[in-house]
Amino acid sequence: MKTLINELLETYDKHDGFKQELEKYHHFITSDEGKFVFDVLKLCQTSVVNEVISLRFTKMTAQEKDVGQKVIYQLNQIFTFLMGPMREVNKKAARKRLMGAATPNPAGKEYKP
Repeated sequence: MKTLINELLETYDKHDGFKQELEKYHHFITSDEGKFVFDVLKLCQTSVVNEVISLRFTKMTAQEKDVGQKVIYQLNQIFTFLMGPMREVNKKAARKRLMGAATPNPAGKEYKP
């Protein structure tokens, strides 16, 4: 999943159209109009987490648990990204600054949701 998110972040950096659409989506999902969609995503994320602590999950074999935890981690990454994609964009920008590889933003400032 990190690979997919990294690919999305690379696309964000390289394609203005995708960048604009992702920023529109972020504004929607964090607005009052997008609250219902955000709440549904949060409910789905919570349901996935509840699966980990369920009795059914605890009765699985070690191998089944390992696979299940990997799937649950991936799903959690997806839900987290969908509920706030600009957080990932900002984290990537911060990592670049820390590594000294940051390139200036054409607008001259970092996007802050």
